[in-house]
Amino acid sequence: MHLRHSVFVVVGPVLTIAATILAATSTYPSVATHANVANVVNASAAVVAPAFAGFAAWDGLRERRHGGGPLLDTAPQTSAVIHLAQLAAGLTFVVASQVFTITTVYATLGGRELSGEPLWVNLGVSVSAVVLAATWGYAMAALVRHWTAVLAAALPPAVVFGYAALGGGKGVLRDMLPFGDRAGTDFLQANVPFFVGQLVALVGMVALVIGGSAMASRFDRKLGAALLSLGMVVTGVGVGTVAEQHGRWATPVADVSDQWIVLASPGDDVRLHVLPPYLSVQDDLLARWARLRRLLQATPLAFTEVWQISGSHPPPSPDTGPLRRVYLNPSSPTIGVDSVLESLVDLHDEACHQGGTFETALVEMWLAGDGAEATSSLRPEHARALAGLRALSTTEGQAWFASNFDAFVGCTVGLDQLPVTS
Repeated sequence: MHLRHSVFVVVGPVLTIAATILAATSTYPSVATHANVANVVNASAAVVAPAFAGFAAWDGLRERRHGGGPLLDTAPQTSAVIHLAQLAAGLTFVVASQVFTITTVYATLGGRELSGEPLWVNLGVSVSAVVLAATWGYAMAALVRHWTAVLAAALPPAVVFGYAALGGGKGVLRDMLPFGDRAGTDFLQANVPFFVGQLVALVGMVALVIGGSAMASRFDRKLGAALLSLGMVVTGVGVGTVAEQHGRWATPVADVSDQWIVLASPGDDVRLHVLPPYLSVQDDLLARWARLRRLLQATPLAFTEVWQISGSHPPPSPDTGPLRRVYLNPSSPTIGVDSVLESLVDLHDEACHQGGTFETALVEMWLAGDGAEATSSLRPEHARALAGLRALSTTEGQAWFASNFDAFVGCTVGLDQLPVTS
């Protein structure tokens, strides 16, 4: 009965679709990793948690909203047992909703090769977060017994979400907030004990809320006391586990050299040492970097191998040597274009940090290949200059770049140096 009449029969699918769309549209656009799935699922769970809490409170007030308050207070079953039945029915919908979101996000990535291992603990944290929110909502309905229970239920999760989104908190307080963007990146992997602690603490908090609600009722105080005691112990163990990690939600990849895959162009004239997530975009990467190698062949920047690097660019150096580094951003919709543009930054001297000509940026767009200008608004003369560069053959392009090498490095390329088309 509680399943059939639950408000989640109507609002559950709506919240599920909202969370699923939010998560699915937040995944990396070109590559796929299990860590990214865990991040976006946790983030979407944090967004819908206040809504789940509010509607859970509304659902818990169902009998009173329909005039059954006096009957509920005098029922042969204790009110706490009735509320527990409503809770069980509501949590069935909540868990099913989160499982659907996780499954659908994975399904949308079916055409890509997922990198890494499934992070089941992190996914469990996302499920536990919405379960805790809904449990809190039903508890508020049982205790407040008035429509203000909806506000009392929804407000704390909303405040916590905003607090975390604004970067609030530090130490264990911050670490206990179960939100996204912590599962790992290219050079980091999830620190499993950190998330195990979060998961255990969330389970303990669910027991605390149920136990507290039972203790506050006229009956079931023994059950409430038992759940409170269990919840305190479990929550304490979870918080202690998280605290022992000292904020280490991720750890550096132990040996990056063991993780490299080598992408080689036909003829093996260029080799990219990158991490596994980028295998799915290897065709675009190799095409752009093989072309770049040919254009730089007659300059001191000539290269045959580059290695993926994390972090910021090194300080400008007066010594211009072979190109060695490739910067890859999994969040970019144009990983290949951005990899070339970012790596070209390392080739400029210190004077470029004081400002360079826009024509130098046009040369970078030319070196990066088709589509590099997609986010730029070009004046007609600049559009003609870029078209002129792209009209050059490989041999002509090598010669032009070699003769204008110093101007490019110093960011002083002028419009009169570019081959403008008519």
